[in-house]
Amino acid sequence: MQYRIVHQYDLTGFYVGEGQAWESPLEPGVYLLPAGSVETAPPDIAEGERARWTGAAWEVVPPEPPPLPDAELPRTAAELVTWAGYQRRVAEAAGVSMEGVIYASDVESQARITATLAYLERSGTPTARWKSWGGWFDLTPAQLVALGLLVGAHTQHCFDAEEAVLAAIAAGDLTTYAQVEAAFAAQMEG
Repeated sequence: MQYRIVHQYDLTGFYVGEGQAWESPLEPGVYLLPAGSVETAPPDIAEGERARWTGAAWEVVPPEPPPLPDAELPRTAAELVTWAGYQRRVAEAAGVSMEGVIYASDVESQARITATLAYLERSGTPTARWKSWGGWFDLTPAQLVALGLLVGAHTQHCFDAEEAVLAAIAAGDLTTYAQVEAAFAAQMEG
């Protein structure tokens, strides 16, 4: 059996390395691509850049911004509020686990869960194909409801944590990015 080199990406589309697409034993000349892979090679990238598959082509993602300036420096309340909002968005998008599978929980995924559930309920279709960080799954309407409730509870927990941190900022108890991060992490654990 022959194989071709393919280029694999993670659930967020970022290039992770090469893989192999083996020729189908039933259809000579047809190669079976593993999930999360394409035959198109990623572009050459400079140091710090990353390649991300968009669903149609590779794009070059610039390097992450340099680390924040000294996280211990005092900040304005507006800067701290912005930083707390950022901490919430990162936590909100971190994903949730259901039945041993990690599912995306970002704002786009929240909308997708709602729309897919409405589609299944109105069309009578018994299941929907769903992509998670662990691959593809068939989800029933009941599983989508459970996933939606789980993501909703996670999202609410993130907002509750942000609200508590914002109250501490308003009270003058938090004055640095590091304190905001620590307070947010403590609220998420609680």
